[in-house]
Amino acid sequence: MVVVYKSAIYNFEDRQKLRTEYAQLAEVSGNRIAIVFSVGLPRTSGGNTFHMNGFSIRLPERAGAVLRDWAGRREEALRRVHEEADVYDDLILGDYEDTYVNLTYKMITNYRWASAFCRGKADAFLFLDDDYRFR
Repeated sequence: MVVVYKSAIYNFEDRQKLRTEYAQLAEVSGNRIAIVFSVGLPRTSGGNTFHMNGFSIRLPERAGAVLRDWAGRREEALRRVHEEADVYDDLILGDYEDTYVNLTYKMITNYRWASAFCRGKADAFLFLDDDYRFR
């Protein structure tokens, strides 16, 4: 099984925890489980407010707090995500800003990746998101 985990680009620590959890799950279950993380690019403008089609949308709670914390740190986020990709080789990096309004792009990127790299190699796919966990 391949788990494709839609992860916000700034959730570095969460991805590390998930790598450990899924490695343990694969070991305990005896099943082959691979996990990859789908991320987009850091936002060019910071903060937790999005302006789109004449509307302003404010992302609340944990996800909004992470966006506020990383505001103005785009280059640092890019550097860290490239380092993470070099170390773990488990990131799908899409060419779009990593925002909720671009989740459709993220899913299309995930399907294209799975089609290109997993055809005939995986029995099943599980698509998950930062907003929930599967145990």
